[in-house]
Amino acid sequence: LLPDGLEELVDTHLAGSVIGLFPKSNVLFVSRREIRDAIITSSKRIKAAHVETRGLRSLVITLDERIPRSLWCQPPREAVPEQCFYMDAEGFVFDSAPDFGESKYTRFYGFLDEAEEPYGKKYLSEGRFGEIISFLGALQAVDLAALSFTAAPDGEYRVKLERGPELILSGEANFEAVLGNISSLISDPEFKEFFKISPLPFEYIDLRLENKVFYRKK
Repeated sequence: LLPDGLEELVDTHLAGSVIGLFPKSNVLFVSRREIRDAIITSSKRIKAAHVETRGLRSLVITLDERIPRSLWCQPPREAVPEQCFYMDAEGFVFDSAPDFGESKYTRFYGFLDEAEEPYGKKYLSEGRFGEIISFLGALQAVDLAALSFTAAPDGEYRVKLERGPELILSGEANFEAVLGNISSLISDPEFKEFFKISPLPFEYIDLRLENKVFYRKK
């Protein structure tokens, strides 16, 4: 079954005739590219559409829909509450999200704040967004799961951890080097006991310099 409205959209493209003689619904005259393009344009949720004819009377349409992987959120301002939108694995904003309260999705902030309409836009280039997702996954693997990722107006990145503190990173961060510094901190005899505590006893951990780590304890 096609999502609501798409069946009607397809029927519209099959209505009428060619040069007043041949019905457009005849598979010989069906414009598969035209129908495919109309379907993709109709909804940002649809990543790809495949249109095929089967026999002389059937049209088979297969949809590739975007899967939510994270949220991009506009912070609350004046009388407007926070609004969040689904992003796929490539950082593409494709649909509004309900108010979850606490959610399984990591929230992303920044970059698109000035956009009047975030739909159809990407949070970052696909390559850099992929690096960020991999970095957040590596943090989760060492029990430092992120609640949110913010691209701050000053060009820095800020990662709010579920266990309390905020990580501060350069906007040009080499994530591999950052992870190396975090690993060194966790394994340091002076600090490793702290990382067994939840919430962590830090206000922030500053990782903006590749070979140095600054922090403030609570």
